[in-house]
Amino acid sequence: SSRGDATFQKFGIDFSVPAAAVPGPSPALGALMQLSAIELVGRLAKVPYWSCLGATEDEPGVTAEVRDWYDTMATRPAEIIEYFQAQMRLRRLYDGPIDGTVNPQIKDAVARYREALGQSREAKLSLDFFKAYLAANHKEIAAKIQPASPTPPPTPAPTSTPAPASAPATAVATAAAPVKTAAPAQAVPSAKLALSVATPGNNNHFSRGEKIELSIKPSRDAHVYCFMQDENRKVVRFFPNRFQRDSHVVAATGLSLPGKMRFEMRMNPSGRQETISCFATERDVLADLPSGLGAADFDPLPVADIQQVRDAFVTVTAGAFAQEVLHVQPR
Repeated sequence: SSRGDATFQKFGIDFSVPAAAVPGPSPALGALMQLSAIELVGRLAKVPYWSCLGATEDEPGVTAEVRDWYDTMATRPAEIIEYFQAQMRLRRLYDGPIDGTVNPQIKDAVARYREALGQSREAKLSLDFFKAYLAANHKEIAAKIQPASPTPPPTPAPTSTPAPASAPATAVATAAAPVKTAAPAQAVPSAKLALSVATPGNNNHFSRGEKIELSIKPSRDAHVYCFMQDENRKVVRFFPNRFQRDSHVVAATGLSLPGKMRFEMRMNPSGRQETISCFATERDVLADLPSGLGAADFDPLPVADIQQVRDAFVTVTAGAFAQEVLHVQPR
């Protein structure tokens, strides 16, 4: 209205915002923008944003939207599988790839979550499960089920060769030189996780505005997170990102950044040093990082420098991670 107040409706709920008591931007406009932002983010991430607006899953508008989400994903099976791979990883029930492909780990995670919701224990991504999942209190569900644990290594076969039946064991031992048998596989400690971050030709000097390409390679399959501290000391996360949300990197192929992702990295116009720091972990820890560090990609993080990011990884992994730092220098 001319007074600056407004009434608008969402999910059958009226939102009324009175005119401002003091000069300035209309509070109605601000409220509408906030409502639109909540709705946009909720729809993109497919999370129950309506709960922020006081609506429930029983509202006809909510029911219709949930059904639309499900039908859209169900027509592209890889999309709904990828959605639940990401969700089950967030719940720490799944640590496989987020690739939209069915595998035993995601089948087990879905079956366990269905059971915790009071549904049949089966790997079935039905509409009923999707509705129940969106409406669930995930903290309560987490108390009912344990996170997935790594599959233990198989017990190695015996490495010693039994003595021939026709000769006593003592005769075999004295007639042949002693043979050193390999230690059982589980007795060999795992190699420490390592990470390589390199540029073409291992060059870290760039002209102003020059493109920066990175090659990321963990020593074994791992989850990788990359941050940049720019010339103004602002820190942003540029991987994983909106173009590739899965942090899992296969050691055999590695990762190219930006690669085919639709963003660029260039040496800053001022020609001042920037710092790139990547971390590798055995499991996905993004959701475990302190509030703010898991914020949106490419947005400045509430930290003073890369060291604070490292401190956060120390805390959530108990020090079990790899880090590689690359200082981008002016040419």
